[in-house]
Amino acid sequence: MSEHPNDDLPRPAWLGPTRLGLGLAQGLALYALCNGPTPPPVLGAILLLVFSLVPPLVVAALGHMRGVFLGFWALATVMVLSAMGLHAGLGQPRTEAVTGLVWLPLAVLPALFVAHNLAAAAEAAQRPRAPYTAYFDLAWKTGLQFALAGLFCGLFWLLLKLGAALFSLIGIDGPQTLLGKPWFALPLTGATFTLGVHLADARASLTRGLRVLLHNVLAWLLVLLAPIVLAFLLALPFTGLAPLWATKHAAALLLATAAVLVQLINAAYQDGTALPPRVMAWAGRVAALVLVPLVALAGWALALRIGQYGLTPQRVLAGAATLLAAGYALGYAAAALRPGRWLAGLEPTNLLAALAAVLVTIGLLTPLADPYRLAVANQLRRLDTGRTSAEAFDYQFLRFSAGRHGTAALAALAQRSTGPEAQAIASHARAAQQQQDRYAGTGPPEPAQWRITLYPAGTPLPEALARRVQQATQADRLGRLGPCFTGRQLCEAFHLDLDADGMPELVILHGHIGAVFQQVADGSLRVLGGLDVPWCGSEPDARRREALRQGQFRRVAPAWQDIELGGLRLRLAENCPPP
Repeated sequence: MSEHPNDDLPRPAWLGPTRLGLGLAQGLALYALCNGPTPPPVLGAILLLVFSLVPPLVVAALGHMRGVFLGFWALATVMVLSAMGLHAGLGQPRTEAVTGLVWLPLAVLPALFVAHNLAAAAEAAQRPRAPYTAYFDLAWKTGLQFALAGLFCGLFWLLLKLGAALFSLIGIDGPQTLLGKPWFALPLTGATFTLGVHLADARASLTRGLRVLLHNVLAWLLVLLAPIVLAFLLALPFTGLAPLWATKHAAALLLATAAVLVQLINAAYQDGTALPPRVMAWAGRVAALVLVPLVALAGWALALRIGQYGLTPQRVLAGAATLLAAGYALGYAAAALRPGRWLAGLEPTNLLAALAAVLVTIGLLTPLADPYRLAVANQLRRLDTGRTSAEAFDYQFLRFSAGRHGTAALAALAQRSTGPEAQAIASHARAAQQQQDRYAGTGPPEPAQWRITLYPAGTPLPEALARRVQQATQADRLGRLGPCFTGRQLCEAFHLDLDADGMPELVILHGHIGAVFQQVADGSLRVLGGLDVPWCGSEPDARRREALRQGQFRRVAPAWQDIELGGLRLRLAENCPPP
């Protein structure tokens, strides 16, 4: 590990006040953006990205980058962020509050952090490619600076809240009210965060010590996880892949496991200047090798899902993550098999993967590889080639979940007059254009579309239920039992005489939640209340549900008395009985 004796040298006198001023300015800018007049989506997205992300990077770079380079780097960052904001703003179907785009800075932040540290390390080394130790040190230093600054900011606000609460105890509510004002809270938060960055920068040796401690802890966790993943892969030939595919989230879990392995391998490798203990070295080689089958399984699971249902924006993102993970897996496996210094091949792999992650993020957040554009094009291709029928096609995806690309595609489908199933496609598309809710349909759901199985078998659903659903408001109709009436979930209904009056009530269950309906004198139904069934394990639940289907139940007096509050009776809902 290389030493850095100048870490704790005094910083220039202007550095602290400048950073503090930048934090205040950032807070004021964000307040004006979020609480002032709503800007057009394009301008709002651009300003949100620039105001959220550029000041913290400038604050971290001050005192470490030359002024000219920092100016050019900040300008280039603003230009790239503006292009991303322009694209995101154009994708907004209507004018919305800027706070609706809060996901955008979060999506850009990881790639911007990587790009900034690549540029800062190269600038410090005065050459396009810096030594690997420089990248490693700078990335971890900056990351821990921001983490400590966030912790400092949180503790600062906790103390302010505590002080305000003390004043409230004696009837002075001014401090509490002031802390809740955005014009006060946002600039103060910005200033406090930048002050935390400055304090962490002034004592860089503490940051370095924390990094070493964190890496040592994580490195030993590699010794635990590597054999677990290896055992999982060795068990697959005996269990088969069917249980894995049946989870419906295999790709996400496998990719998450691969990402954790990559982090733990790097914690053991650190900057490559020290050889780890023998057991950790072997765990690192095993972990690097098992990445290949792990990522291959994730790619297989994703490919099966795409083959069945086509692309969605989420699957485009998962595909990009899988490609990046494949790069890590191949590079790490080659490093594990290569003779010489332990896992030395990690260094070029990490640098290339970091650069690839930046480029992929830029592509995904610009027209180059817009997930919505790719998903819409793929779904339309499946419709045109007959892989998806006109009846099965998800027109609501185009209407509500695909942005401007989906809106334009739906308009084109509504005008379709030639080709297979053209009339049916156009009819469904025009109906989807009239929808105001993703799952509502164009009118009241018809009983034939419901997915409700009634017990005793063969008993018809009461007509009063259909009238109630058709006459109810959308919010009422699509409450907790909404999936039963929209055909999205299989539900079960039971005629059970719960009050022993000779007239059965109608109990509808959706999983472990349900409702109880009672028929009143005029023939209509009213909701008596909810019925929540606790989850007690798959086998006991299956036995109880089958008993209910067979009508094998008994009425019992409540073991606990009810509570009456203003005419409302509250009853204890019991948990699962002990085994």
